[in-house]
Amino acid sequence: MTQLSTLEPAVGSLLVADPFMQDPHFERSVILICKHDDEGTFGLVLNNRTDFNLSNALPNPEFEDFELFSGGPVLPEGLSLLHRIDSPDVGGLPVVPGVFCGGEIDFILDLVQRGLVDWKELKFFFGYSGWEPGQLDREMKENSWTVHQNYNPDLLFLLEEEDLWKQTLISMGPKYAHVAKFPKSPNWN
Repeated sequence: MTQLSTLEPAVGSLLVADPFMQDPHFERSVILICKHDDEGTFGLVLNNRTDFNLSNALPNPEFEDFELFSGGPVLPEGLSLLHRIDSPDVGGLPVVPGVFCGGEIDFILDLVQRGLVDWKELKFFFGYSGWEPGQLDREMKENSWTVHQNYNPDLLFLLEEEDLWKQTLISMGPKYAHVAKFPKSPNWN
């Protein structure tokens, strides 16, 4: 089988799901790779919104405006975040210029409560997506994913699930833009 994506996954890459992927955790998903090394890969599904908000995880009515996304099926009770706060006090791993994964959640929420950080600069997740060493390589060879590396970081904070998948494909150029119009099932043509 010919591998469609010629790019290799790396920290900061987006994994864009094949349009016909049937796995409910990853159907039409866009995943940001936050860690990729010899021990495996850690990523967050950017476009799988849940029915929960941050106040469900951290009881505080002030957090009801923070939507929670499902970062993936691994450790679903764990809380992760992406943010745009470039400060050593906040922490987090840099994934692309100006965007960080993880950090001091309590410190960040304190900054939000004091009006020093806009909540639109944050995205919270339950769980994450993980691959053992070699697993993602196998899935790439099966064409389950396409890698995108040259994108506007604003895509990471887009809240509309289906729009994110489509916008990511369109931003990859004409070779991929037509895929954004594919139905979820090839039988629907």
